[in-house]
Order: sequence, then structure tokens, then C-alpha cells
Amino acid sequence: MPPKFAKSGKPLTVVPIGLHSDGDASRWPKEGGKYTKIEPDLYLQKVADMWQKDKTGKQENGKYVLDKLPQGYALYDRPRHESKLVGDSIPRRDKYLFGHPKGKFDSPAKFYPHFLHLMTKGETNSEQDCTCINCVSSKSVYKHSKPGGGQRSGKATKFTGPRDEEGTPDVIQILINKCAREGLIDQPIVEHQSMDWRANREVAPAFIDKTTDQRSCYPRRGEIVLFYREIDGDLRPCDGGSGYTVWKDDEDTGEPPLWEAGVVAETPKEKVTMEDLIMATPKNRPLAEHGYRIESYPDPNDPDNKDLSARYKYLPLHHIRPFVFWDEVLGNIPDDKRHETILYALTVAASFALVERYYIRGEWPNPVIYCRGVWIGWELVLCGDVVRLTPEDGSEELTDVLVVSTIRLEFTNMDESSKSGASVFLHGKSFTTNPDRALKDSEPLSDEELLKDFPYGMCKYVWYPLHDQSEEQRKASIERVVGRCFEANGMDLWFNNQDLSFGYRGTIKAREVSATRDIRIDPITKAWFWGDYRAEQIDLKTFNGINVSRANDNRRPHIWRKILSVIDGLAESPSDKARTSSKGIALPHRSSQSPNDGKKKKPQIINLDTEEDDIISETANDKTESGKDTAGSDAEADAQIRSMLVGEGLPSDSILEDEVMADAESQSNAGADEEADPGASASADSSSVSGSEAATATAAEAKAKAKVSAEAENEADSEQPSEEPSASDDDAERHKKRPRLMTSSSD
Repeated sequence: MPPKFAKSGKPLTVVPIGLHSDGDASRWPKEGGKYTKIEPDLYLQKVADMWQKDKTGKQENGKYVLDKLPQGYALYDRPRHESKLVGDSIPRRDKYLFGHPKGKFDSPAKFYPHFLHLMTKGETNSEQDCTCINCVSSKSVYKHSKPGGGQRSGKATKFTGPRDEEGTPDVIQILINKCAREGLIDQPIVEHQSMDWRANREVAPAFIDKTTDQRSCYPRRGEIVLFYREIDGDLRPCDGGSGYTVWKDDEDTGEPPLWEAGVVAETPKEKVTMEDLIMATPKNRPLAEHGYRIESYPDPNDPDNKDLSARYKYLPLHHIRPFVFWDEVLGNIPDDKRHETILYALTVAASFALVERYYIRGEWPNPVIYCRGVWIGWELVLCGDVVRLTPEDGSEELTDVLVVSTIRLEFTNMDESSKSGASVFLHGKSFTTNPDRALKDSEPLSDEELLKDFPYGMCKYVWYPLHDQSEEQRKASIERVVGRCFEANGMDLWFNNQDLSFGYRGTIKAREVSATRDIRIDPITKAWFWGDYRAEQIDLKTFNGINVSRANDNRRPHIWRKILSVIDGLAESPSDKARTSSKGIALPHRSSQSPNDGKKKKPQIINLDTEEDDIISETANDKTESGKDTAGSDAEADAQIRSMLVGEGLPSDSILEDEVMADAESQSNAGADEEADPGASASADSSSVSGSEAATATAAEAKAKAKVSAEAENEADSEQPSEEPSASDDDAERHKKRPRLMTSSSD
């Protein structure tokens, strides 16, 4: 039974729901596992409030309750694994709604679009597509002609719309064109003809979920960090938080360690704790599995010499610090005594790259693209993170933070080429540790409010609201973001200090260095460098021993698109061609058929509303691409199609795809806790490229997709931000660089 009274004691109005449901009880967790079934009071009340607001237009929270959940749905909770770490005292349990055929929901706000779709479909038999997080991930962008419509050739039609530099359809430009043509746009972003995007459907959501679930002070894969290799003694912070020195036999040697800048190539497979931040703790696995693989960071201004990436080492967490604290950590080391990699890392401070562009919404000429994350300089910021903001008054005391709910690429004045631009903004609720800056007459957040608005580890600070939380969320440009806000416990362990200003002065100095030293930044405008993906942003050629980005000689985008055409049933594979006679008579397939299945299938027809709207793959026998003659490449294409369809892989462009087979990689590097030979070439790993993590991930996807329909292809368990995407009415700041396709944006 639904609750009859609200927490305030007032009676609730019960709202009956329709009978239509797609709930599947087989999707519920197994009995006796980590999940516990609980009463769905939270969803019954929150969803009822949202539903009534849509019906009446009035916001009346706490007055309504659904009579039940749709058939086949149930609410479960589980303990949050982070809650047992050192310094934690309040147990947390995360709630999930199960029953959706494609995944689960972690909040009423995310479930509501699907609930509304069920109720609408049940009442009006509407065929409108659902826009919830689980349904969006399984949609196909291909549209087929309706019976009686203008039919074209059964062959897939060659796409002639805008493309990127590799010939892949430029989906962002296509959608911008559509918004300009129709005046309004509201749809998910699907880059169906990009092998990078397709491969990332299997790994990006898992990577983002895993990263969001961990502590902010733990290094994230792909980030640039400070690290030291070996010291003889213990490391302790200097008085005043300016630098570290080595202590031996309880005496200060006065010598700092040799700090370097490196890229996090692997994260531990064994759980780490807050104690690991400053000391070695007992572990059950070897260092190659409980440590971080850190690769020295090469000079981004030298496109040819990337040998430093081959100098990697597996290190425990207490050997690592966030690079944002470089000014404090290196405070007792003269500039001429610092390692060369420090300057290289400072060079990319004024750069960024977007992560997982998943939705576009808005009116022309100001559409908005929603992203799941953004690389800002050295760090990765995801939805749900707490970020520190530079003071608006120019002071050196940093007190304000933003709890990120959405990350948006906001276009402005796209109808005026001389004024058009695009800027990245983070939206969310703002808070401060300074009561003088707080909302008038406001009190510090209560424990209940802290747990509602902040990740658990941030509850050790005393926060005040900066604005009325019922009003529209605040937004901040990425230029105002100093970096993530780290847990108070972590700051105490690192510096014996919880000052939010740590790292602020160093970040400002680093961006000034970057504006003058990064050869990719215009010396006049000094606008930040916008990378299409992480590897381009920090100019990496190898990552975890594998060639990435454009440095990968095995990238064959035109072949991959033909492979995707075969997988999607829009072109014939070599084996299909072999089953067709020279006269074009279709020969029977080897698979068994029932007597009624012998009818000749109609050719697959593509309905072209406009060339910008529908991305149509090329057939495997196309002779040209992007205006260039590709004659002679068909044999190679057919060979790679055969390889793909039998499970062999093609390396891809994404840093994140490497995560899928991380266990296999760590086993191949058994004993790799010893420092690699500085002069060793990455070619030692190149022999395994065809069987690399990225290739295996891509091949696994291809093999699976060959067995299912194109409509079921995108069933990855991805999640949307904490609230439904909504366009902002505020104009974004102008940006000097025109937006372009950010291939492998999940890097």
C-alpha cells in the first residue's frame, strides 16, 4: 500500500496509474545478494508530484502519491561500498529501481520520462519514442521507408552530407543543420557510422559509472598527476603546506623527492582506502594489480618524440598527488631543479575535451549539447562531481563550489557567423564555506541536506547555500573551474589542512604558462585549446603501450564504415556475395529455415527525408569516398570484414576502450612493478595490437551485433545526468573556435 501521510503528517492524495507496463520481474536482482527489496515510497511520491505538475502546471510537492508502481517494477537498495573507508561513520545505501528491459534507474527523476511514456502509451496508444536513459541507449538512427512510400534502390544509398577529416559523417554538424532548418531540436545524439562511438557503447558507461562511484581524491584514468618513484624513508609535508621532505629514522633529511608528471594509464583492481593516500597498507595482490600504472608525460609541443611515454611504473597511491597542487607540492624545489615533465604538464593547463555527447536540445540559433563529462586541463570532471570555482571578486581566497548536475556545450548566435560561438558550461547548485557570502539568513546545511546535495565524502565541510535552491541552477564556465573539490579527510592527510584555496594560485599560474607555451593556442586570442578527445587534448601517441588516436597506423575509417554496413544489414558481407550467383540469383543460406521462411525478402529500403537527417552507410563495393578514389582498397576491406565477422579485432581510437580487458593487460605485465627501460620503444607492445584491449572490445561488439537486429544494438547500460536535459535561456560566452566532430569523445 502507498503511504497515506507525508512526513509532515498531512494526508496524501492517491493517484491511480494506468495498466500498461513493460516491467520485467526477471530483471530484478537475485534473492540473497547484495540488493535488498524495499518499499517504493520514494518513487511513489516523487513521480506522483512530477506527474501532477505536468497535468496541472502547478508545483505542489508532498501532496500526491501513486497507488502503485507499474507492473513488473520494484525498488531495491544496496550498501555503498565506499561507506566503510577510514574516516566514514554514516552508512549509505543506494536505491535502484529494477524492471526496465534495458537497465535500471537510480532516481525518480530518471524514471519519470519512462513512466510518463508508459502512461501515455496506455491511454492514447501513442507510438512516440521514450526519451528515458535506458530507452535512448537502444534506439537506432536508421529509418526505413513505409509501405507505399517513394521507394528507392534496395542498395544502401551513399551518404553525401558533412563529414569530418576521416570521412565519418559529422553528426554534430548534421544536427546543427537540422536545428537551423526546423527551428527546434530535441533528440539523443547517435554517431552510428563511427566505429569509435560504437566501440565505446560497451566501455564508456561502465567507465563513467565506476569513476563516479569512487572518491574524488583518487586518481582517474587518463588524468595527469604528480608522482615520485622511490625514496629512502617516509614523506611528510613541510610546515605551512609548502612542499614535502623525506624523513628517515624520525629525522627530517630536508631533501624533497624527485617529483614527475605522468598520465594514469591503469587504476587498481584491488580496492584502495583513504589510508592509502599517505601510507602503504596490506594488499592481497601484487603491485601491478593494486597500484596505478603511471607513464611519464611527454612534451605536447614535440609531435614526434614521445619516448617518455615508455617510461612507466606501477606505484601505490601514496606516491601520487593531484597535479592541481603542483605549486604547493613543489614549493621547496627551485625551478631549475624540477623534472622536465613538470613544464610539459603545465603546457596543457589551458585545454579541454568533452566526454560523451549524448543529447541535443534547444531553439535556433542557440542549441545546447549535453555531455557526461569534460577534461579540464589535467583532470576529468563528471556529472555529480563537486568543483571549486575561482572567486568572482578576484581575491585569492577560494570558498565557492558547484555540485555539477549537467555539462553543456552551449551555442550562441549561430545565425550570425561573425558573432557565433560555443562555450562549455557546468550547471548545478552552488555552495560556499564562507557564511558572509551565503544566501541571506541561511543556516549551514543539515546532515539530511548534505546527504541530498553532496557526495558523501564532502560532508565533512561546513556548507552554506549561495542561492535559493528552489530557483534555477547556477552555471559556471570551465575557465572558472579550478578543479575537483577533494574530500576533507584527504586534504587533512595530504596537507594537514582543509583550505579550498590549495591549488588555486598554481592553476592560475599554469594557465598563464599554457597560454604562452602551448603552440596550439593562438598567441593573440589566447583562447583555450579544444581537443576532440583526450589523446588529442594532451597530445598522446601511446597509452598503456598501445598506439592511440591518429598515431595508430591501423586506423581504417573507410573500411570500418563498410564493416558497420555489413553488421547493420545495409550491405553484403563477402560470404553473402559468395552465396549469390553471377546472374544475381540469391542462393540459400546455410542457416536452417522453416518451410514458411523460404520467401524472398524484400530489399532493405532507406527513407531519405534529407541528407542531413539520416546517416546512410556506404556499401562494401563503394569505389569512392569523400571525393577521393579508393580503388584497390576493396580487397583489403573484404579481408577486414571477414576478420571482423569471425571475431578478430581492429584497433580503435579511444583511451577508455582499453578498460575492458584491463585484467588481461595486467597479467601480461606481471612483474612490471619494476621500472621500464627508459629507452625502450613502444614497438614491444605493437605485436599485440591486433589482440589489444581496444581491438578486442571492437571485435566483441561486432561479433555480438552481427547476431542481433540493428534496433537492439545500443543496449549499453548508460546513465543520464541527475535530471532531464533542459536548455538554458542564458546566452553562452563566445568561443573563438568553431565546434567540430569530437571523435572518440569518451576518451
